[in-house]
Parts: sequence; C-alpha cells; structure tokens
Amino acid sequence: MNSAADEDHDYNYDDELVPYVACCPITPEVAERLAGVARLPLDDPDEVESRLLALGFVDDDLEMDDALARTPEGHYVFTDEHLWVPFAYSYYVGGDLNPEDFWGTLPGWNSQAGAGQEALEAVIEAAVQAFTNVLGMPPAVDVRQDSKGRRYAAWQVDGNRLAVAQTLEPFSYMQDDHAVVYIGQAKTVPDPRSTSI
Repeated sequence: MNSAADEDHDYNYDDELVPYVACCPITPEVAERLAGVARLPLDDPDEVESRLLALGFVDDDLEMDDALARTPEGHYVFTDEHLWVPFAYSYYVGGDLNPEDFWGTLPGWNSQAGAGQEALEAVIEAAVQAFTNVLGMPPAVDVRQDSKGRRYAAWQVDGNRLAVAQTLEPFSYMQDDHAVVYIGQAKTVPDPRSTSI
C-alpha cells in the first residue's frame, strides 16, 4: 500500500510504477448478502456487527485492523456513520513506497498488472448490474462525477441507501481510487451530489 513518506528515508522514485486493479467481485451471492444488510435497521451501531454475523459475515482472522467484519468471499466491512465495503482498488506498484501488490494477496482478491480505469469501470459496471438484478430495479441515481468520470449509483432499500461509488481511497492518503459499496441511512451515506435520492 502507498504510505506517507518517511523524512529519514532516501526513497527511490526512479523505479517504474505499474498500474494495477485488484478486485473482490460483487457476485450475485455477494449482492444478495449486501442487499440483506441494506434491508436491516441500521440505526443502532451497537447491533450492526451481530446482525452482520447473522447474515454470514465473519469477524475472525481479519487482515485489516480497522475492519468490522468480512464476507466469506473476502470483502472487508468498515464502519463510520455508515458501512462501507470496498470491492476494487486502482493503484500503482513499484518503487520504495509501494514495492509489492498488497491487495492482490488478500484472500478472495485478485489483481491485474497493467490495468487502469477501464478495468476498474468494468468491475464497477458488473457490481451495478449485480445489484440491479438482485434488487429488481435500476439505480434511482446513476451519475458520473468529475473529469475522471467517477461513477455513483444508488438505490433506496427499505429506508436505507445502498450505493456503488468510485472514489478516492483513504488508505493511500487519497492518491489512489477504489470502488466501494456504501450502506446506511440516507442521511449518512456519502452522496457526491449532496442531495437526497
């Protein structure tokens, strides 16, 4: 993973950086499980973890320290005011700052060297299609943001919002992109349009 530069280290920036896209796909089974989460009452944060475990999520042997749980397929679930479940990352490997492919080594994840925005968009499109099929309707909102064309698609599910979004990835200090599923109350789920569905 990219990390903040250490002032005491002489980094080699001349190494070739190779673009990668890693994903843990949103299959129909994963879409059904995450839609099940969106159908739950999510107003009590103390009960969210037990509800996830009842839906087949696991909370042991987590490779990510801040994760609340993960799907059996390998998607990590993080929580803030809402749940967020990354399923793809676009990043660079090479040099001293990010010499190895971290994401591609996680259980359930695979990565492709030399892949770029088109590969990431294909993974996002497959996720949007999986949720459209499971929920039986297209997204209520489906927009592209900024010059990079970052996509945001969202559904209303039993009073909650389920959204698929390409956004800046926080683990890399906003240097890379990731694709994420947001689930939560409409007022807490990020919406780049800053309006309600």
